[in-house]
Amino acid sequence: MAWRMPELAGGRAADRSTEDGSVAASSTPSRESPSAPSVPAQRGDLPDAVALHVDPPWLTDVEQAAAESRRTHRPMLVHFAADWCLPCHLLESDTLSDPVVRQRLSTHFVALRIDVTEETRANRHEQARYRVRGLPTMVFVDDHGRQLERIEHYLTPDAFLARLDAVLARAATGGN
Repeated sequence: MAWRMPELAGGRAADRSTEDGSVAASSTPSRESPSAPSVPAQRGDLPDAVALHVDPPWLTDVEQAAAESRRTHRPMLVHFAADWCLPCHLLESDTLSDPVVRQRLSTHFVALRIDVTEETRANRHEQARYRVRGLPTMVFVDDHGRQLERIEHYLTPDAFLARLDAVLARAATGGN
């Protein structure tokens, strides 16, 4: 008997294994990007390595991102990730590549990605500044640099969107 992936919560489609072991797409519409890596068909399979670059275009300069946040009065998402971090890859290939998530981030946030693959003085400084204890870590700050929210684990696209909405609501009320 072939293992079958259940339907995911929130109406997201899941691939289904057929009796002969091939994968058939679910008839439920998917929110996944056509360019997103495919979901593994079998339990225990890991996705192929994915590049740690997803839309929206992530800024990599801390000062530039902070200036853009102040200029546009948009909160900043500071995303810490590394090439060696499997949860970071899963977050980026599943959640941060979701078209609705990408659109929300592009429209309402300044996205800063800090690659901590290599240990550098600048990386250590930013990790200390944002109190990063593990990866992935995402810290949301308002346009004045006050922390609004932090996420220190993988979230599904729907759960991440709910957190984005909460961050936007807090930013609109001055972080209260």
